[in-house]
Amino acid sequence: MNNKILIVDDDSDSSIIQQSIAQKLGYYTQVAINGIDAITCIRQDLPDIILLDIFMPQMDGYETIEYIQENFNIPIIIVTAGGNQIVKKIKEMGILFYVQKPIVPNKLQKEINRCIKYYEDKKI
Repeated sequence: MNNKILIVDDDSDSSIIQQSIAQKLGYYTQVAINGIDAITCIRQDLPDIILLDIFMPQMDGYETIEYIQENFNIPIIIVTAGGNQIVKKIKEMGILFYVQKPIVPNKLQKEINRCIKYYEDKKI
């Protein structure tokens, strides 16, 4: 584990908040502004977790999830302003973890920790 979180969000304010929270948890962070940028980052250096927005230009979160699931084994936490329809769709896609925007720092921290624990327990 290289303790790296990739933040994929086209909203710079949201990215800054997510970076601050992840860094407080001891993670190195990298930011991508859309799915295409995220794939480039992933190919260069696999992150431990991806924090992924859904609504982005060029390649949205759904397309990005599909690509990641087909090509990599990286846990994804959705960070979205979307409502119940989004949550339903990401769950159908196999995404177990999500945080609603606006981001509440301790909720994102808890979700990162839950995600890590879940995937560490799965390795046993």
